[in-house]
Amino acid sequence: MYAILLSCVTLILQLLPPVVSISSPGLLTREVGQDVVFIVNATNIVAVNWGIRDGNTNNLKQGLINYNKADGIQLDKKINSTSYAGRVSLVGDLSKGQAWFKITDLNINDTNQYMAQIFTQGSSDYEYVIMQLHVIMLLTATPRQTSTREFTIPASSSKTSPRQTTSLVAQLSNRSMSINVVKDVVGDFSDASSAAFKQFSKNFVSEINSVYKNIDIFEKAKITSLSDNIIPVKFVVFFKNTIKPNEICAPLKDAVKDNRLGSLKIVPGSLECSNVPSTSFPKQQSSSASTCTSIIAACVTIIIFLILVVVCLLIYIWRLRLNIEKGAETRNSPSIQGKNLEAYENVHQMDDTSQAITTKTARTPNSEKELYETVNETRDKDSAAIATTVKHTRGPSAGVQGDASSLPQHYQELQRNAPNPTPLYEPLKQRGFGNKEEVASEDPKIYEHLRMQQSASRIEYQSLKRYKDTESKV
Repeated sequence: MYAILLSCVTLILQLLPPVVSISSPGLLTREVGQDVVFIVNATNIVAVNWGIRDGNTNNLKQGLINYNKADGIQLDKKINSTSYAGRVSLVGDLSKGQAWFKITDLNINDTNQYMAQIFTQGSSDYEYVIMQLHVIMLLTATPRQTSTREFTIPASSSKTSPRQTTSLVAQLSNRSMSINVVKDVVGDFSDASSAAFKQFSKNFVSEINSVYKNIDIFEKAKITSLSDNIIPVKFVVFFKNTIKPNEICAPLKDAVKDNRLGSLKIVPGSLECSNVPSTSFPKQQSSSASTCTSIIAACVTIIIFLILVVVCLLIYIWRLRLNIEKGAETRNSPSIQGKNLEAYENVHQMDDTSQAITTKTARTPNSEKELYETVNETRDKDSAAIATTVKHTRGPSAGVQGDASSLPQHYQELQRNAPNPTPLYEPLKQRGFGNKEEVASEDPKIYEHLRMQQSASRIEYQSLKRYKDTESKV
């Protein structure tokens, strides 16, 4: 799951547009002989081409300098045939996204539209940055010619008009300057809102104010930009009224003769004074804008990542619940099937029992009849055996004949004691035990044999009765 989330985040980052910011304003004005730096920042630079724009297109009329990760920095092949030979370079750190293009020793012919073609990692096409450069001549004052007029007057008097000389000098209310300050970099000076920038700006402006403190019309000084190494520092001094340009720059030149500006160390000869008035400060929000854009992109990425995490968690919980429900159904199904099977078997067992009872009920008369026939056959066989035994034991003794009459009485007594003697003992009556001549009363074995037969008949009768009672209950 984590691999899927990382893939989604990578895809989102690739879809986000590359951040390209412009630190220099779109319109730059420089004097003849000065240098200019076009400051453009981008993230993950793969290649950059600087040159002169061809009309209103995104093509270069004249390439000047190129860079790509494979070959590094290279000058255009045709640059040696132009006036830019030896005057162009890339001064930024490209690994940090600083595609800074510099032209030195400007001349009037350098006034042009310059364009950077920037290709960043993850993008499908070039990003185009267009900047306009105006190079102007230094404004100089030309004194008027002296005019002389002669008048002819009478001798008594002659007079020559005085010579009048008038000069026109441009006057400014502010002036842009730059100077190189030697100072260790501590903190982030690329952002005008950072604490390091504000502290250095406060110290530097304090030193400038001390230089111009004797000029009553001096108003203020303010830093407009700093490079990463605090070189150069660009600033503007403002005056309440107009003042001659040399009067603006002279005090500062005198102040840095010893390469010191108060507590600040100055690079010798680095002070530059511009005669071009500045009506507004260059906007220093590019770094802030780049930072804001990066923060917004990071926030969007984090939000999308959190949404993906929530969706994945919901899917995982849903699937977990589904698996738990399936497991519960699987555990319950055997018991249900067992219960159903047991109920099925009970029902079929009851059906089988009913069928068996019905079958037994239907067969009861026949079974009872067969049982009676079996008992009769047994009795007949036993009677025959007894008769044979009696005949063999019969003798002339009168005592035997006299006691023979007692046997039927015992039989009658057994018949009376029987619960239902009629159907069971009727076969015994038919066996002829009432004949006194056939039974010897003195023979105890015969009587005992009859008692055993009577007990067996009673047991059979009770069994049949219990079976009938069970049948009636069913």
